[in-house]
Amino acid sequence: MTASKIIKGCIFDLDGTLLDSVELRINAWKKAFEHEGIPADSDKIRPLIGIPGEELVRKIGGNPARIEMMQEDNFRESMKNVHYFPDVYPTIGELYRDGFALCIVTSSRKSMMEKMKLPVQEYVCIDDVKKGKPDPEPYTKALKKMHLKGPEVVVVGDVETDLIPARKIGAVAVLVRHGRETMAESADFYIDEIREIIPLIKFINKTGHV
Repeated sequence: MTASKIIKGCIFDLDGTLLDSVELRINAWKKAFEHEGIPADSDKIRPLIGIPGEELVRKIGGNPARIEMMQEDNFRESMKNVHYFPDVYPTIGELYRDGFALCIVTSSRKSMMEKMKLPVQEYVCIDDVKKGKPDPEPYTKALKKMHLKGPEVVVVGDVETDLIPARKIGAVAVLVRHGRETMAESADFYIDEIREIIPLIKFINKTGHV
């Protein structure tokens, strides 16, 4: 992609991007499916993390509303073991000081978000939209909160589902790996840690191109 860019804000995914929670989230889903007698191993659940919960259940089987609720309860019980990646707060703090607008877009429910200490002020959760990722609706909602347009933001996520809608709104799509050997067709850039987003934005704003 080649287009003039001046980045003014960042949209972050939550699970697996800012929050080191993917394995706990997978275990929460496994327990919920097991309770319903439905086989679902980690390898089957992992690629689906990030899409709306009810859609995840439909892809595996069972009652979407009931299993998603059980998963949320299971995850809530494990929240004391959930931590943000070490560089999240310093990075977010620097972005705020530099005047960037920030927002989290997540497939989690509002009831869960309200129990968490979030590193940013604005967020869009699955309760705020009719369609979750990979539909672009959550990101268009975030743009309204940020008072920005798609080409003015960087979207940071850890899976393809986060980046597909980023491309649809014209944003710069960045995949954070956190030490994993993973790829995404929709990624414009790859970073290994959240803190790398700062020099990346500086590079984009200096050159004006992606």
